[in-house]
Amino acid sequence: MEYALITGASMGLGSALANELTRRGFNLILVSLPNENIDKVVDNCRCMGVLCYTYEFDLTNRESLINLTREINQRYNISVLINNVGIGGSQRFLDSSLSYIESIMRLNIEIITILTHQLLTNLKRQKQSHILNISSMVSCTPVGYKTVYPASKEYIRHFSRGLHEELKADNISVTVALLGPMPTSDDIKRRIKAQCTIGKLLTISTQKAAKVSVDAIMRGKSEVVVGFINKLSLKLLKIISMYICTKIATKTVKRELR
Repeated sequence: MEYALITGASMGLGSALANELTRRGFNLILVSLPNENIDKVVDNCRCMGVLCYTYEFDLTNRESLINLTREINQRYNISVLINNVGIGGSQRFLDSSLSYIESIMRLNIEIITILTHQLLTNLKRQKQSHILNISSMVSCTPVGYKTVYPASKEYIRHFSRGLHEELKADNISVTVALLGPMPTSDDIKRRIKAQCTIGKLLTISTQKAAKVSVDAIMRGKSEVVVGFINKLSLKLLKIISMYICTKIATKTVKRELR
């Protein structure tokens, strides 16, 4: 029996991805931080007739992370890995705490890399497997007042595209999703509103992001951009100089700090 594993599955996009995969008949392993009400997602998935198991771990704890992958490899066959866990935000770099900067690098870079590496042998056991990594439209240009976050998302993009080519012969597809803002919390809604027109145009729902992303991994696509405006923006970013893109993006994000 095969399973799809989703990190950051208790809310937002992770919850939407769990629901989308449930509708397609996938059994699930859901990973979240402790005390994030993951049971609500589990109950909904089980009501739709699939098997669903949970692990509540702080993945930033390296020992817990390695123990999790060891147990998963011993107990389950994984055919879909979705590295959804991540963190972002907007702050002046000098005002940011070191722990905040480290958490972005750890969650957005280190954990996705370790999880993929440790579960890859498991994925190779299946006839066909898929990996979905979550990046962002801000990976396409440097952005002041975000600084580390876009760089971490660009890492995910390059890591995913390279791994996609490397694993073709093993029948493992790797897809990276470039997503716009998603109103998953009051703070994010406030930041989208502060960005005015640009933020609103780029915004997508978690349900749409989940459906389009899962469609893409099932087709074995290497990269997917969700939303017409985001697709158009990506084309424009390839034409306009990075200098101009960075100035516009930084000016837009700076509004969040007021």
